[in-house]
Amino acid sequence: MDKSNPDLPQQPDLSQPDFSHRLALSINEASRLARVGRTQLYEALQAGELKAKKRGATTLILPAELKRWIESLPDYVPEIARRKPRRKSPAVRLVS
Repeated sequence: MDKSNPDLPQQPDLSQPDFSHRLALSINEASRLARVGRTQLYEALQAGELKAKKRGATTLILPAELKRWIESLPDYVPEIARRKPRRKSPAVRLVS
């Protein structure tokens, strides 16, 4: 974007799409916004974890519903906290 000349029309920044003004999102838009794959969205829809609206063949996801689904995902747990403590092997006695 050339910000040096205010008379030139500004190109929109498509790297960070702004869907905040939308009433509903397509699967592609919801996927980009949530940073998840389309397959994950369809799987969440099939499992009943995510709700959507239909208009003909188009699947529409309400932004509030997408936010609710994302917030329902499990919290990140660092790898070190997930590891179970290693059991110490029992001392081996040699019998003569």
